[in-house]
Amino acid sequence: MQPHPAIRIAALLVGLLAGGPFLAAQDEAGRGVFDTVLTAYGQRAAVQSLTSYRLTGTIRYFYDDEVSDAGIEILYKKPDKFKQVVTLAGETVTLGRNAAEWWDAEGVDRLTVRRRHLERREVARHQRRLELDLCNLLAYPPGQLAAQLLPDPVAWDGREFWVLKIWQKHDASRWLKLLVDPATRLIRRADTYLEDAATDTYEEFGCEFLDYAPQGKVQFPRRIRQYQDGRLVSEIQVKTVAFNTQIAASEFKPE
Repeated sequence: MQPHPAIRIAALLVGLLAGGPFLAAQDEAGRGVFDTVLTAYGQRAAVQSLTSYRLTGTIRYFYDDEVSDAGIEILYKKPDKFKQVVTLAGETVTLGRNAAEWWDAEGVDRLTVRRRHLERREVARHQRRLELDLCNLLAYPPGQLAAQLLPDPVAWDGREFWVLKIWQKHDASRWLKLLVDPATRLIRRADTYLEDAATDTYEEFGCEFLDYAPQGKVQFPRRIRQYQDGRLVSEIQVKTVAFNTQIAASEFKPE
């Protein structure tokens, strides 16, 4: 029997955060794996040429014993702007970031927005930040990035994946953990950890990328699962995605 995902994540987290040689410095093996990841996505030049995208699709939420479906649109503009619009049961819930400013707005009276929608927005905020960080790290010049490869692979969904840690050299505190498929060299999952200083614990937010297909010269996932502490909270089915589209600056301002 495979151990529960939360158990695997806890064991891996100990290795990532406990110090030792893994956290000491980048290594050549990690750098080499990350270079093959960029090649698998469509060559570094193609990946780094991406400045924006507009994605539409559907999202399924898993909240306790309840499942709900909604429409979703996500806008991204390099390096620090995004907007997510979710239409659920006649309600429009918007979440955005414009540089250092986070904001949200609803298309209906606030009193009709249930508690779980508020919780979803907070989870979505961290997941969107994770995806934003990943997009930016993939596009960084190689001289500004550091990478480390964990000595042992990790099991996920019945398979083994390489574990790669990447970060900007000038800010090692903002690192991401990536599970890389050894066969395709594409990223299967990306995780980040937020520390709760009051309880001395870490909360994990993860995104799983599935069903890759070419979009122009770049591989892009058509299904994105989002996790919180090992629990599946939502799944996005991508219908359309367009790269380097013109997105008005007003789209990223509070409504």
